[in-house]
Amino acid sequence: MPRRLRAARVSVFAVYATIGFLIGVWSGNVPLITHRAGVSPGLLGVISLVSSIGIVAGAQLGGRIQQWVGTVRLCLAGLGIAALSAVGVGLATNAWVLLGVLTVFCFGGGLNDVGMNMQAVFVERLYERPIMSAFHALYPVGGALGALLIFWTATLHWSAPEQLGLAAAVAAV
Repeated sequence: MPRRLRAARVSVFAVYATIGFLIGVWSGNVPLITHRAGVSPGLLGVISLVSSIGIVAGAQLGGRIQQWVGTVRLCLAGLGIAALSAVGVGLATNAWVLLGVLTVFCFGGGLNDVGMNMQAVFVERLYERPIMSAFHALYPVGGALGALLIFWTATLHWSAPEQLGLAAAVAAV
């Protein structure tokens, strides 16, 4: 198996794990974030529903953008947007700000979804055997790593913005 093909596979694994990691850290911080923003569970449900427009928009635009920038750049842009906005989610002080940054977070996730899945298809075709399920398996592994990060930083009494900031830095790497 050529070295470049293995590198491509590892890169796609990393992208799936990274977006799972970011979502794991965000979801593990929901109680702290909602408290900071003064959002009730019911209002959080509305915010989550409305912000999902971001992922739909990202996915719709991602297919078009990919034609000009390619799948790798689309993945990196989506991850970058999601990582930076994750910090904003942690800093949200009211429902409107939380809605805005969570929508941007979802938009980045939508862009990344298109790019990483297209890249996974390309790599799978080069492998000439089914490996898509292995890529998707890394998503929850990333989420579990995000949960471990929260556990570790919570023992150090880190706040949600600090945890999400560290997650953004890890995602950037």
